[in-house]
Amino acid sequence: MVRGQVTVAPITSAQLPSLPALWDEFREQSDLAIHGAEDVMRKAAAALEASQERVADGADPSYRLLVAYAGADAVGFASLSVHQHGVLTDASAVVVDAIHVSSSHRRRGVGTQLLRQPWCSPTRSARRTWR
Repeated sequence: MVRGQVTVAPITSAQLPSLPALWDEFREQSDLAIHGAEDVMRKAAAALEASQERVADGADPSYRLLVAYAGADAVGFASLSVHQHGVLTDASAVVVDAIHVSSSHRRRGVGTQLLRQPWCSPTRSARRTWR
C-alpha cells in the first residue's frame, strides 16, 4: 500500500513546470475547458502568486496547490481555494477546485492523504500552519 510512502507538500509557482506529466494527464481525463498544460500552469501560477501577496500583506493565504510525492515522483495534486462566505461573520470554506491522482497510483490512498492535510481544514488556525 502506498499510504505510508506518500508525502504531501504545497508548491510554489516556480515549481509548477516540474509537473507536466500530471498536468497533461489531468487535462486529458477532465471535462474542464483547459487547453493544455501551459494553461493549467498559468492559472495555478496566478492563483499562487496572488495568495503569496496576501500573505505578504498579513492576510491568510487564499490558494494552495498541494502535491503528493511517491519518492521523488509527483503522483497527485489538489487545488484548494478559500472562499469567505459571510459578510457579517468570519466563516470561510475550503473549496477543492480540482484533485487528480496519477492513474498508476489510484486506489492507494493518495487522494485521501491530499485531503487530510491541515490546509484543507475550514478553520483559520489550521490553514495558518501552511503559510
